[in-house]
Amino acid sequence: MYQPALSLLAIAAALIPGAQSAAGPKGAVLKDTWQPLCELAGELDTIDGQAAKILKDIASQIKNASTDALRLQIYFATAKMGPDVDLLKPILAATAEQAADATAAIKAAASEATAAVAHAGFLHGHIAEFLKIFGSAYSATGTLPCLAATAQAGATSQQPITSIADLTAAKCKVFKSASLDTALNIQQIDDVGFTKLTKPVGIEDTELGDETDACELTHHTAGSFLTGRAPNNAIPYAAGLLRLATGNKRHTSAVPKTITTVKQAAAADKDLQVLADAHAAINAFRKSQLFNVHEAQHRDLAKLKNSGAFKQGVAIYLLGSKKADGDDKLSNVDSAIDQKYGTEQDKFIQKTWAIVDNHKIDEISYDPEGKKQKPLGEITDEKQLALALQYYTQKAAAELAAKIGELEKTKDKPVNQLKDCSKLEKAACKPDVGCKYNETANKCEEDSKSTVVQANKGTGGSSTPSGCTRHKNQPDCEKDKTGDKQNCAWRKGKDGEDDKDTEKCRNGSFIVNKHFALTVVSAAFVALLF
Repeated sequence: MYQPALSLLAIAAALIPGAQSAAGPKGAVLKDTWQPLCELAGELDTIDGQAAKILKDIASQIKNASTDALRLQIYFATAKMGPDVDLLKPILAATAEQAADATAAIKAAASEATAAVAHAGFLHGHIAEFLKIFGSAYSATGTLPCLAATAQAGATSQQPITSIADLTAAKCKVFKSASLDTALNIQQIDDVGFTKLTKPVGIEDTELGDETDACELTHHTAGSFLTGRAPNNAIPYAAGLLRLATGNKRHTSAVPKTITTVKQAAAADKDLQVLADAHAAINAFRKSQLFNVHEAQHRDLAKLKNSGAFKQGVAIYLLGSKKADGDDKLSNVDSAIDQKYGTEQDKFIQKTWAIVDNHKIDEISYDPEGKKQKPLGEITDEKQLALALQYYTQKAAAELAAKIGELEKTKDKPVNQLKDCSKLEKAACKPDVGCKYNETANKCEEDSKSTVVQANKGTGGSSTPSGCTRHKNQPDCEKDKTGDKQNCAWRKGKDGEDDKDTEKCRNGSFIVNKHFALTVVSAAFVALLF
């Protein structure tokens, strides 16, 4: 629950005269009472500019994170796979996290800033209205002001405020200034209250004016300008910061109301609620965590080290964690970051962002009339980056689709089987079974240059003269390997193979390999699109 302490020192500072000589039945309000109100009004006038700056700063952070995330994704879509790609993946995770955090922050900022601006404007209006009325109430006849600088015994007060122009010269903000974006600089409000209001008394129900002047606005007895009769209630000015006593009370007989907090003030005197609400809203804005939001942390190595998303990315992409949160590798993350990214900011940039920023893409990817290439770092328009990402994504998808089409056409076509050339008659000794007839030796031999022989070698097929068919039993057939790759398979024939219904040792790698390639390409295609 909100419980700010607006002490009697805070709420009554500069509110009322501090000595009997400065107060009387009627007369001018003196400068030590109204000048602090001018200073407070001046600060209230800047709250909207301070709020505007923080909202714009957060919006800028969202844009920076968003554009950098697009640059990274374009780089992934166009660059060759290598160590730098792995280094950039955790950074993309941190960049996305920052954009999300900034988006959430601007929602909170909008609420806090709106409340602060609204209450600051409302309180400023109360103070300005008091100053304008009292500053305009001046009579040249007898030099009778309602605002003046000092009192002088037996004479009218000195340095009177005779017009609104005099208020402007005294730096009193009675009109709203143009809103200027300014950094946070709230000096007149803290957890205690309004810091410039520091007189050591409580709010007094008393008359405000210097006794020598005849300002009827401070006259609160029967026949006064306000009512013609003595009112029953205290009259609040400037949101209750200044108050006129009830009846015919004089300063010497007034009973101070000691109010130690804004909450107590609002409970005891409802005309002070404006102060309580304004203090609460502006102080909350002053203390907001929004002012501590880090800018561009995804390009700052020191700040990245504190990013949970970055650490998880390092655990998963660089340390090989198989868990979604990288929990099993997090204990090794800090040392891995130092090892992979280094400890110096300049070197970190050179290993990561400099590569991305200097990576060139085709201008035609985002501009139909583009003819050259441009570094990613020079493209700052989010729309252009989004178009480029779409262009390269679609291009990669089309290339993958074409590759899938090629594999689909051949996935069920078996390679012609090698024959045991030494057993073939001249009529059957043909290139399509990997053989050629040696007229000199008058026998059939393997043709090492045959496309069938080369194809079988390329897919792990046997390069021996007899091929897989030389194996007459299943155990020997399945032992035919090159490293860990199976050269032969004991199976029935497929379409286009001889002895289709007979189980025997046949070449089995080509079809398997093509199915595997198709599966890999299909998976890559799906990953790219989704």
